Amino acid sequence: MHCRLYCLKTCPSPLKNILNPYANSEVLYHYAKLTLMLSGDIHPNPGTTKLLTILHLNVRSLQSKLDMISAEMSEFDVLTFSETWLTDTSNTELLELRGYHKPILCNRTVGPGGGVAIYIRDSLYFKARLDLNIAGLEAVWVEIRNKNNIYLIGSFYRSPTANSEYWNLIEQSIELAKEQNIKTIILGDFNVNIINTNSSRISNIMRRFDLTQLIKSPTRITETTATLLDIILVSCPDNIHSTEILDANVSDHCPITITVFFKKPTCKTYPRQIWNYHDFDPIHLNNFLKSFDWDDFFDQSSSPNVLVENFSNILMKAVEKFVRHKFVTIRARDTPWMNGYIRNIIRKRNRIHKKAKYSNSPAHWQCFRKNGNFVISEIRKAKLNYYLKLDSDISSNRFQEKHWWNLVKQFGIKNGNSRRDLYLILIIKLYMEIKTRQIF
Repeated sequence: MHCRLYCLKTCPSPLKNILNPYANSEVLYHYAKLTLMLSGDIHPNPGTTKLLTILHLNVRSLQSKLDMISAEMSEFDVLTFSETWLTDTSNTELLELRGYHKPILCNRTVGPGGGVAIYIRDSLYFKARLDLNIAGLEAVWVEIRNKNNIYLIGSFYRSPTANSEYWNLIEQSIELAKEQNIKTIILGDFNVNIINTNSSRISNIMRRFDLTQLIKSPTRITETTATLLDIILVSCPDNIHSTEILDANVSDHCPITITVFFKKPTCKTYPRQIWNYHDFDPIHLNNFLKSFDWDDFFDQSSSPNVLVENFSNILMKAVEKFVRHKFVTIRARDTPWMNGYIRNIIRKRNRIHKKAKYSNSPAHWQCFRKNGNFVISEIRKAKLNYYLKLDSDISSNRFQEKHWWNLVKQFGIKNGNSRRDLYLILIIKLYMEIKTRQIF
């Protein structure tokens, strides 16, 4: 009896649902015995990776593009944006991205438009370097560090109508960063096309502060123009792994990325087998296991490891035969409404964008815009369906206690509150997400 109880406690919950009605069966006894043999096994630590990924985009209105950013840019560790179009009265609660710290902002104080923002992965240690800010300059600096490495990352924006004095403010800010004697990475839209002409101001900044410009191809491509406005300046070219210009997906500017050597916690994708235990044949499954010749099974070997492996193979073959299942890829940083269908239409839109850039055909550009709008619509529809299902589950008896705690973690609610307070906070968070973002 004690062995059966131990088995039910240690058995994976989906398998427990199958075996629990037959707790007195011989199968459960054998599973318990083999489980005890495995009690000392340890899974390996997932470890770390040595690359830090950074993306910059002239987003042209940050708040209205958050769904697209969550769907297409969540793989990057640092996100920097220019032309956020935010003001000091903007509700920062609505700007949070799942998996990132709250954004560091610099909003334009006079007139519409402009502004910059930086998001940092929530697994990274960082510090906002407010001491490097210059009054009147649209720029944000953050310091990211681990035990052996420190980077200063700056996000800049210069309006095309800015006067020459604005360049002096940019140089003052970079000079303050240079004095820190830390490896520096500057990303931004300076609204100077440097693909065919040499900007004297950009060149002076590069020479004065010993910086290298890494982006060499156009970052804003239309039917009639191709300009390089978004650049990356670094003081440490030897620490750079790679750079890339991505397809325009969120605004009319292409995102630019840089990957640098930096040790950080890893977060990889992994396959998972999903079982539908609401649709299985328990009678035939149990009959199959009961009719198996277990005496012969244990006579085949005296090695616990061999017995465990053989038993696992027999049990899994039986479960696969009588329980409906499928394989999916789990991406820990994905938003909860992302799925394979959305990824497919995103890839299709990107292929059309490449074709439009290559051919410069008005018909291909029109097709790209049409597909871009379709992707936006489908992402918002998937998000709406997610919240509708969530609302339905919370209102029903199917919503178990463990689901509450998953939501608590998902919405970033900290521990330390009573359970009643956590439920109340969660309901308020859900209400803000649903109503304030106007997804209904």
